This record gives sequence, C-alpha cells and structure tokens, in this order.
Amino acid sequence: MISALPRVTATTAEAEVRCRRESAAACAGIVSAHLDQTHLASHLSVKSWLAASPQHGRSGFILHMNIKETVLNAAAVLSATCAVVVTVGLFFHPSWITRGGAGDPSSRPAKTPVANWEMLLQSGHRIGPEHAALTIIEFADFECPFCGKYALVIDSVRARYPNDFAVVFHHFPLPYHNLAYPLARAAECVSQQGVFAAFYDSVYRKQNLFGILSLEQVAMSVGVPDSSRLRRCLADTARVAAIDSDLALGRRIGVGGTPEVVVDGNLYAPAPNAKELEAMVASHLHR
Repeated sequence: MISALPRVTATTAEAEVRCRRESAAACAGIVSAHLDQTHLASHLSVKSWLAASPQHGRSGFILHMNIKETVLNAAAVLSATCAVVVTVGLFFHPSWITRGGAGDPSSRPAKTPVANWEMLLQSGHRIGPEHAALTIIEFADFECPFCGKYALVIDSVRARYPNDFAVVFHHFPLPYHNLAYPLARAAECVSQQGVFAAFYDSVYRKQNLFGILSLEQVAMSVGVPDSSRLRRCLADTARVAAIDSDLALGRRIGVGGTPEVVVDGNLYAPAPNAKELEAMVASHLHR
C-alpha cells in the first residue's frame, strides 16, 4: 500500500502547541492557516514527525520548524511565487522582490518574449476548448501553495469565459518540493485514462490533506475508470518522459519558478491576475 504523502511545511512553536492538542485533520488546518499568514512556501525542512494524542485514536503529525522566528517574521511581509532563488534559507521569486511583491497594487507582471512559443501548444495537457479565443500556457507544480492560489484565478476566468479561455498545462515540479514529482507522475497516470482535467481541478484543493491522504487516494478521487491500471502506474517510480520534457521546455524558455505563464508569446513572471487575464480574453474577442 502506498503510504501517506508527508506534508512538507513548517509551523511556529505556537502552531505546534496547538497541533499537539488537535487531531491530525485539525492540525493540517492549523498549519495551512499559519502558512497563509506567513506566506511561506512548503519547502522548509521537516524536522520530525510525532504521533497525535492517543485519545484521537489515529496517527497524526506535528511539524517542527528548523529556522529562526526572525526569519519567519521577515518572510511574513513577502508574497512570493515558489522559486529557485535562495535567500536566507527561503525561496523567493526575484520579480516579487524587485517590484514590491503581490501586495503592491501598482505591480504588473514582467514579461519576456518567447521565440517559437507556439511549440508549447503542441504538448502538455489542454484544459478548455480547442479553439478558445485565448489559450495560456501554464508551468506549475502541484505542491506549490502559490500554484494552488493561482488555480483559483484560472478557475474564475474559466467560469467567466467557458468557451473562450483555455489552459495548456506543463509540469514544472520544483526540486525542493518532495511531493511535486510524485504528484506530477500521478497526473500523468490519470491522464492515461482521460481524466487529467479532473485531477487538475481537484488536486490543489487537497493540498491541506497531503500527509493525510495517500498518493493513491489523491489520484483515485478523480474517478479513474480502471483503478488497477492506476495502481500499477503509481507503483512505477521511474522518471516520466512527459514530465522531464516539460521541465526541459520550461528551462529553455526561462521559467524560474511557479506559477508562470506564457500568453501571446510572452512569459509572465509572476503570472497575471484574474483581472489582467480577463482583459486579455476580452481583447482577443474583439479582434
């Protein structure tokens, strides 16, 4: 049986004390709320796993911080995408730093031209109509909490423009996210049975349950037709060509973190918000 996914995150001493008094499920909520407050990505080292109190009747976990509270306080003022730049032990996206962060209302996505960007439409996973007025190309990581938040942005635009907006998804699992590659593999496994879009729609909503649900449970929840085939696919831990190809594509065009998107031949880092995406769709509809 595939074991539960470890929740790779960190919690302050206060949240840890609260976790000691709660069930595993409640502890997950406490940790999630703490992450929202501190804007920490989930790459921080897990120092140890402890069992939940016996009265709860099932195993749980408590996560320990491995960095100083002063670093947490400094991180609390930053709203960064998951990225590959190391600063005082945390990973920030440099564009947030140079442009004031997500909280700066004057900030706008920096964009970089991508040569031959149409090739990105020839692979990956399409979500939405084939002939949408606007199709964006997304590079994302299923463990990344900022990708989870950005999924809500994409959901809102898809809801407003169901016939005119589409996403072509490319995997970009970050190396410091322990669950990112296994989750990408699970996505490829379910895609073999035609339910990638359902996985994409549901997996980000389950980020708070990583560590409680197993990888198999996460994948099975989207309703695959052949559960035995899925289990065999999940049991194969070899590298996946489609994932590695996406990684190579992303690196080639300059993707440095997640989520990042390509729109009309420009790589946006950070990705445009809902209002900006809606304006882009409207612009295409009026051409």
